[in-house]
Amino acid sequence: MKMKVKGNGSTIVLIIILVLVIAIAVLFFITGGFGLGKGKGNGNGDEAVPANAEISAEASETSVASEETTVETQETQYIEITVSENKYIYQNNDNYSLEELVDMVVSVGMNDDGTAKFDVALTNDNASLNAYNNLSAALKEKGFTVIDKSNE
Repeated sequence: MKMKVKGNGSTIVLIIILVLVIAIAVLFFITGGFGLGKGKGNGNGDEAVPANAEISAEASETSVASEETTVETQETQYIEITVSENKYIYQNNDNYSLEELVDMVVSVGMNDDGTAKFDVALTNDNASLNAYNNLSAALKEKGFTVIDKSNE
């Protein structure tokens, strides 16, 4: 006489799936992410250079002379403005109209030669599309680079 055991087949399937998942995870870590690496090098075994570090490289030597080139990275300066619904928020103040905010940014953010001193980072906090697009367009028209930080 045969006895039926409920769930025995599904238990075996679950155990097999669990073993496969564990095996894949172990392989992933052993192989360093299937060749993706951990991002600590530049491809030739050297350690990574910090993002804001000064980068110095020697030019290849020629028969005349060797040169040394230094490249400095400059961190981009920006101010942050949040657009929430139909309000523009800058430095925890949301009493700005579009025109007041743009005028204020222009007054503090323009060099004498008409170039922008900094970029403007906009964050969308449940903003109306019109409010966000109007601010972005007005700042670009005045010469500012607008950075969308909504997805960061």
